[in-house]
Amino acid sequence: MTMKQRIANIRNNLRRSLLCSNLVLLFLGISSIPGSAGGQTNVPTSRPNLKKDRAIQYVRSFDFESLRFAINDLIETFGREYPKGGQYLERLAGLRKRSKTALDSFDRNNNSPKANLLPLADELEKLRYDSLLSNPLLDFNKLLLLKRKRGQLGLPVNHKCNTGIEQTGYDNEIAILEPMRPDGKLRTLYRPAAGEFVGETDLHYDAEKLLFTMPKGPAWQIFEIGTDGGGLRQVSRGEHPDVDNFDACYLPDDRIVFVSTASYTAVPCWHGKERACNIYLMAVYGGNILCDINFDDKSVATANVGSYKPNIWGLYDMHGNACEWTRTTYRPYPYKADDGRESLIDSGRKVVRGGSWCDRPKLCRSSFRLSYPAWQRVHNVGFRVVSEIANTKQKYTASASLLEHDETLRD
Repeated sequence: MTMKQRIANIRNNLRRSLLCSNLVLLFLGISSIPGSAGGQTNVPTSRPNLKKDRAIQYVRSFDFESLRFAINDLIETFGREYPKGGQYLERLAGLRKRSKTALDSFDRNNNSPKANLLPLADELEKLRYDSLLSNPLLDFNKLLLLKRKRGQLGLPVNHKCNTGIEQTGYDNEIAILEPMRPDGKLRTLYRPAAGEFVGETDLHYDAEKLLFTMPKGPAWQIFEIGTDGGGLRQVSRGEHPDVDNFDACYLPDDRIVFVSTASYTAVPCWHGKERACNIYLMAVYGGNILCDINFDDKSVATANVGSYKPNIWGLYDMHGNACEWTRTTYRPYPYKADDGRESLIDSGRKVVRGGSWCDRPKLCRSSFRLSYPAWQRVHNVGFRVVSEIANTKQKYTASASLLEHDETLRD
């Protein structure tokens, strides 16, 4: 399959996933109609029969505008593939007029329209079924959905990510509706053993596997499972108990894009109490390499010198990439030029600055320093080759000028 075909499949699956979400809401709406039976495992085999004393409530609350928008969207999107769109709009307009007349008469204590409310409510529900389930994209036999107990939303508030959601205490599962019609039955695909949250599903373009979010230990992690129920595995890194990974989806090239708190940043207006997250990429082969999608240089570890813009002094890779040895012996602040730290023969621990490709952002700055014995090999530490310029007087004058502005450059 070519990349162009994959992208086309992704787009088509996105439209289908949005459709599936609306269908799930449709089925939930059916089970929540006043007077209907709710909480059953099986989808109703026929349209619910509304009781007379509930029909007035159903007609009053029917959302005519939303259904009209939905039908118009299907007409504009599919054209001739949705041939009855015009008829559905005519039926909707007629039912809307009849509903207004009946409700107005009812409000005037006229009992004669009461008998008409029940068939009117049934006609409205039938129109909703006919118009929405005639979507041309409904050419599949199975529907993937999330089933969760009413009231257990599992959603964070607007200033939090998944770190603000309770991890346990849910009655939920990933299920498959088959066949894709009102008399279909729900089959459990995956149900957490101890009431853990499960959600944020994303179906692969070949429909053979899917991603979902679930807690493991103290952190949130990303899992993958086959649509046959086999092959369950964790795909996100899990060695850091204070890093949450969640809300993943497949890309056309099979990489995985997801959200993580690995950047260790927080929400400023909450004084750093609430963790923020960045978007990351995950490798296809399961290496689970965290790469910030905004700064992905395609490198597993260090990048080629000069891959990023230089600083204001024209120096490259002063922050990140590889930490750098300095000749300065580690001494406590404040800086004292005559305390031996600049001695070339001192064999004490040497200062390392700049941070590396695997360090947290707070370490990738010139004012942060570490120290190692000079003989020690460190996997993410290197050194910078400095070439003396011809005019040494000019060089040292420039260096002194820099020191006046930034005391941290002294060592």
